[in-house]
Amino acid sequence: MAKAKLRQDSSADRHQQRGATFSVRLADGRFGACRVLRVEPQKQDGMSLVAATQYVGDRPPDLSEPLLASILLMNSVGCHKAQRIMGYDFPCVWWQHWQEPPPAEFQYLGVLKPAPVEERMNPDSYSRYWENWAKYILQEWRWRNDQKAFIADYDRIYGAGWVRSVLAEKKRLADLTLPRLRRKRYFSEWDGFVPAKVIRESRKIVKETIDGLIALGSKPTKKTAVPILRHSIERFNSLADHINTIERENILEVFYEIVRVAGVKGCDHLAEKSCDF
Repeated sequence: MAKAKLRQDSSADRHQQRGATFSVRLADGRFGACRVLRVEPQKQDGMSLVAATQYVGDRPPDLSEPLLASILLMNSVGCHKAQRIMGYDFPCVWWQHWQEPPPAEFQYLGVLKPAPVEERMNPDSYSRYWENWAKYILQEWRWRNDQKAFIADYDRIYGAGWVRSVLAEKKRLADLTLPRLRRKRYFSEWDGFVPAKVIRESRKIVKETIDGLIALGSKPTKKTAVPILRHSIERFNSLADHINTIERENILEVFYEIVRVAGVKGCDHLAEKSCDF
């Protein structure tokens, strides 16, 4: 016990080191790996930006293993669910809190210098628990290599046909465009509960927000999109007296959908952080 404790203490600050790479023990006995892309001690509590790699093998890898330099892209149905069914592969990269170092079973492999594009990543997602790395690495490996059993497990947990319904929803979202969103009739479920003028104004806000994003062209940037999205939130804030919990959730869902379809990364939580309703 004392030996394991000493091992953990000896590497207590390595997760605060840019490029630090660790092997991760998976539930099936194999190993994955993750590495630190960036450190920001000035953030509250201190943060490390950590990425899962594509390595999965029977033993901890050598630092020369090429797959350690490749960030894992998540595409399993479980990840689609967890990430609001984004409709595209997304890198398994999270901000990791510094309150606790990796568990003792995370073996330190050395330093693998991140590429500039990796260091510039700025995801909204956070992971409070180092153990989450093992969960998602194995989940993605099973989706790619043992999909039949993976689907059977998820259908058993969530009900028969659950995976099929998630994949259908993914396809539907992938086919959406901003012009198609503009044609939708939003907030019909508010009829009889919210004043008609508030419903009309809410629909107007959504349409004008979509129009503003369409005007930015096929590939709007976060810099050009944020002013439009913030203005949308401010307009909804002006209706706060008529917005309760259910209406708030409806508005946030619409906002998330617009941001996803527009392809603007890093704005998913903008509404939740800025809304007064």
